[in-house]
Amino acid sequence: AEVPAAAAAAAAPSEEVARMEVDKCSGAASGSCGGSTVATEQVLAASEGGRSGEVAEGGGEAKGGEEKQEEDNTIYELRRLDKADMASNEWITGNSSPILSGGGSVDAMTGGLVSTAADYARFCLMLLRNGELEGVRVLKPETVKLLTTNQLPRATGRDDVWAFSTPGVGFGLLGSVSVAHPELDSALRPAEYGWGGMAGTAWTNDPVEDFFLLSFSLTAFDLTTEEELRAGVRAAIAKFDERKEKAEQRRMERMEKERRRLARPEATLGGSSPPGSPSSPASSAAA
Repeated sequence: AEVPAAAAAAAAPSEEVARMEVDKCSGAASGSCGGSTVATEQVLAASEGGRSGEVAEGGGEAKGGEEKQEEDNTIYELRRLDKADMASNEWITGNSSPILSGGGSVDAMTGGLVSTAADYARFCLMLLRNGELEGVRVLKPETVKLLTTNQLPRATGRDDVWAFSTPGVGFGLLGSVSVAHPELDSALRPAEYGWGGMAGTAWTNDPVEDFFLLSFSLTAFDLTTEEELRAGVRAAIAKFDERKEKAEQRRMERMEKERRRLARPEATLGGSSPPGSPSSPASSAAA
């Protein structure tokens, strides 16, 4: 089967377009694939002004060069790791390992990805750091930006299409993406992105507040836990900022008080007035 990229390329020629060609499956058993299935993904990168090789407006020369052409023709191979026949495929009920499949998904017999909260937290932090984790570059910043951008306008050709019919909630390649909108839910923030799993696993990255939130409640079909946790975290951040602002204000007041004290003439020893003042003994004798 082939997923054509022509429609996507026409809609947004200035962004990367991925085309994946998957070898056809064949085999004696129903639904089985003979041999190792190889998926070939060809990434067609586009230059900033349009698709590679496209002539610039005004009759300019085509952008790109040999290096760009070589990058455009890069081929990535995705190799299948599980067994091809249904009798021994690891994702089929009865064959699956609880470690490999994570016990399956909540709505099908097929398995899903499995991880730990600690590892998923590192994944969220890598995205929050624009593709870098502990000094290691995992993704390019441009790739992270593409993954976390609302793709609904590109996919539909309209600016008024929202995920779940909720104004301000777009959809990207990693899940929901909040964008600035007058009717955006007060619990959401523009530029935040994430997704909620129906098995009670949910995550949110907020690049503005610079935090990520990971919730593993393991309560199926209920995302209120993550929503309440997110609201609580935001309230805690707001409270912290408020206390920090008040503490800074008190510090400035103390500094101002000290400055004024140092600016006043110092009293002489014993509490007597400075020489020459009207109340000093010398002044009285002279009178």
